[in-house]
Amino acid sequence: MLLDRYVLLGAPGSTTNPGVYSSMQWRPGGFSAPLFPLPIQCLSPEQAHRLYNSLQPWLSENMSRLRNKPNELHQGFFGQPAFDVICAELNNEHNNSLFWAVILGSRGGVFFSAEEAIRSVDSSKPSFKLAFAFSRFEDAVHALASSGRPLPNVVHEYDPTSDGVAAASIRAAFLQPTQPAAIPTPVNDLADNLAQLPSPSPHNNAPSTPTRSRSRMQSPAPATPTPSHRAGPMTPRSARSPVDNLSVNLSPRVNIVVGTTTSIQPTRNWVRYYLTSHGLEPLQVDDVEAELEENDDVDSFVYAVSCRARLLSGRAARFLWDLNESNL
Repeated sequence: MLLDRYVLLGAPGSTTNPGVYSSMQWRPGGFSAPLFPLPIQCLSPEQAHRLYNSLQPWLSENMSRLRNKPNELHQGFFGQPAFDVICAELNNEHNNSLFWAVILGSRGGVFFSAEEAIRSVDSSKPSFKLAFAFSRFEDAVHALASSGRPLPNVVHEYDPTSDGVAAASIRAAFLQPTQPAAIPTPVNDLADNLAQLPSPSPHNNAPSTPTRSRSRMQSPAPATPTPSHRAGPMTPRSARSPVDNLSVNLSPRVNIVVGTTTSIQPTRNWVRYYLTSHGLEPLQVDDVEAELEENDDVDSFVYAVSCRARLLSGRAARFLWDLNESNL
């Protein structure tokens, strides 16, 4: 099942409706941006639904009336008893961690994960990078409603544009040593882009399929191809597997023929290699693989990852289904 743990609070009937999603939703960046829509990244579906069910009802009832009265809207939202209750619960659950308010990033909002918050900032354009860390949830939300610095109760200020030294120190403290922040490449079309992938070196053993996990650690990609494979145009490769005489045309430049003697690199490694190299986070890759296993037909799979989760385009989802069904 897809990991729906991203909350969006706001006005019903908006372009993107309030709800719980499988990816962080967009909001305008900067101190001048309105508080709502307010995306919040939680750590579990249970936590996300609890937060949404606590805070969205007041907005559904009052936001249309107060949309053009931001001061009254903020006072009412922060003053509701449900806000105090959910803040106390979240602060107790995360008493040894921080809440991050991403003001300028590829996805703004409140993050419970330092890694995801830093990645959002680092993947944005150079002049659009700013986040603050707080020890309390309510301080992170208030930061997104603020008109600018200084902000109260700030634990860390992550500003790579103005203070690269401090930003590097924060990055080293919160990111895993083997997991540097990277700029994701949008997944537009698997079929169009797969031909651009280098072929793994035949001299290296293919990595075993990684164990399925819900952790936020990056899964390893297949080994980097040797330079000799970059010198000239790629030639079609043939390999043998227990399936008799199955030919799969992956692209105009890649043709795999399956015969009857030895097995080749599992399809799952190609799927994971492609998705991770094009910017999907480890949990999103796990979600796509889970849907490949759980759906019995292509239409259900396309709906799950394209319409419901918005992880892939429809054409890309169908191509991925066909690749997985080839049993390579």
